[in-house]
This record gives sequence, C-alpha cells and structure tokens, in this order.
Amino acid sequence: MAAVPVDTFTGLALDMNSRVPYPMYAMSGPVGSTNSTILSDIHLGGAIMWIGGDALMLLACIPSRSRG
Repeated sequence: MAAVPVDTFTGLALDMNSRVPYPMYAMSGPVGSTNSTILSDIHLGGAIMWIGGDALMLLACIPSRSRG
C-alpha cells in the first residue's frame, strides 16, 4: 500500500507535463519522432502508471476467499 501514492504522483506528474521532461527522451525516441509524439508517449505512460498501478494495488487489497 505504501507504493500507491508514489505511483499515483509519478503517473500524474508524467501525464501533466507540457514539455518533454529530459532531453535524452527526445534523443532516444524512434527515428522521425517529434517532440509532440514523444510527449504523447510520455502522457500515455503516465496514465498507464497512474490508473494501471492503482488498479493492480486495489486488486491486491481484495482478500481472497479460501474454499474449504
């Protein structure tokens, strides 16, 4: 449960960027990529980290019922 706030904060920070956060991201992108496509990829990664990470932690918090 301690990782949920960290994942949420990092995901939202990546999702809300208005520019590419580090120049190396632009240099390591696929050939022909523009800053807008790289920023779009960063936004998608942030959303996946935020929503997907929170969903996985929510599922881990649901106790499983044993049959017996």
